[in-house]
Amino acid sequence: MDKLRKWLRRLFGDSPSPQLCHPRDSTVPKTMPEHSRPKESQLRSAESELIREVAPLIHWVDRGKHLQATEGIGGRRRAVYLGFDFGTALTKVAVRIADFVFFIPWKELTGNVGYLLPGRLSTTNNGASVPGIGQIRALKEPFLPGNVAAEDDHVRAVEFLSAALRFARAWLFDNHPNLVRSYSLAWNLRIGCPTNLFEADDSKDLYQRLAAAAWVASQTDSLATGEIVRRILRKGVEDSDTGLDELTAVPEFVAQITSYSHSPQRADGLHQLVDCGAGTVDVVTFNVFRHPNFFEDRYPIWSSDVKPKGTRFLMEGYLGGEWDQWDTDAPVPNQAELRNSYGVNQAKLLQVESSFQADLSQVIYNILRFTKQKRYPTAPEWQQGLPVFVCGGGSACRVYLNSVKIGCRKIPVTPLRKGFPLPENLPQKDISLELFSRLSVAYGLTFDSGRIFPARENEDFTPLPPRPRPDRDDLYSK
Repeated sequence: MDKLRKWLRRLFGDSPSPQLCHPRDSTVPKTMPEHSRPKESQLRSAESELIREVAPLIHWVDRGKHLQATEGIGGRRRAVYLGFDFGTALTKVAVRIADFVFFIPWKELTGNVGYLLPGRLSTTNNGASVPGIGQIRALKEPFLPGNVAAEDDHVRAVEFLSAALRFARAWLFDNHPNLVRSYSLAWNLRIGCPTNLFEADDSKDLYQRLAAAAWVASQTDSLATGEIVRRILRKGVEDSDTGLDELTAVPEFVAQITSYSHSPQRADGLHQLVDCGAGTVDVVTFNVFRHPNFFEDRYPIWSSDVKPKGTRFLMEGYLGGEWDQWDTDAPVPNQAELRNSYGVNQAKLLQVESSFQADLSQVIYNILRFTKQKRYPTAPEWQQGLPVFVCGGGSACRVYLNSVKIGCRKIPVTPLRKGFPLPENLPQKDISLELFSRLSVAYGLTFDSGRIFPARENEDFTPLPPRPRPDRDDLYSK
């Protein structure tokens, strides 16, 4: 027991009265009356249970603080690319090394099998935070358009990011030692951001600062506490301090279409993407184009907008102040489920859906109208059909699908729905096409994004002036 107590102090930090508790526990009695003290057999049983619960946590906290699988041993340089999709409800992380792309499974953290990490934090008695469990939620919400993040919001976000990064490194070291052993690993971290935030340099820099602070905090001896993170944020992080070869924020839509742009289904030209997340809906029109001279993909962004129209706000419309009884990690219930499980009457369902669809379809229409009138009126897709990606947690919900159809009908243009093809030769064979649509951002972030041209750098379409009609005398010389 003393040895375990020492491990916990080392990994979670010292405190005046260290408590042996699993992060899922919210209260631990600090004193116990004499008559209530457990027997020796009960103590041994409790100790065994504690070791069983804490041992995996101890392992990844200690293993993941390193940037090299084998400390002190050099070797050939090998690049590692981490794609971090920091979601409002669910976070996804992918790692590309050699010719493989792996998605990080979070079972050791959450107890649930899967590659989707809930955006939650649980805090131990010593102040260290563990991601994926607990009651601290809405970690990304303060950084969405229209919100103002306080210092505490930055601290909680970095605590979450840093612990997830630490776990991801430990998972790679433990599960694929042949790919990392005897190599000098060069780390590259790419974090996704909404398209219109990428257009605003200050917001793009914010995501990069959060990621840089998280990378530094992920290398501390113990899990980073709020106090440690606060010091890192206040001091600031220089590029040379991170131990990263590259750190960049990438528009999520570019990452999402990576599997498409590298597949036989790819078609150059005008596209639209509607990403229906838990907090926001990201709408963007863009071109897919490969430059024949530079052999690189180029993505001119014609127009984009992000609105707080994610699934959480749809459910708030249905349920009002009781929306939080719905698990934000779950799909949006259909009408029958809303009636039977949540008691929403049919009139309320129709009213909410009609209002929501009217607002969202107008956003989609505005983006398409601006693109057609100002940016790319000559695109053949206006007549032939517009390839549209509908993705995110709300992509199967008919409210969002109807909004796309209504917005396109107003132009009018025919939406041709496209999916993200499942990449060939994924090593993890339990990933379905449906699941991959949720993982596509993290996957794409591990690849070079090509060259992105923000909307502000793209000029409005200017039609060529009409050619002057030649004078009759010039045509028929005398």
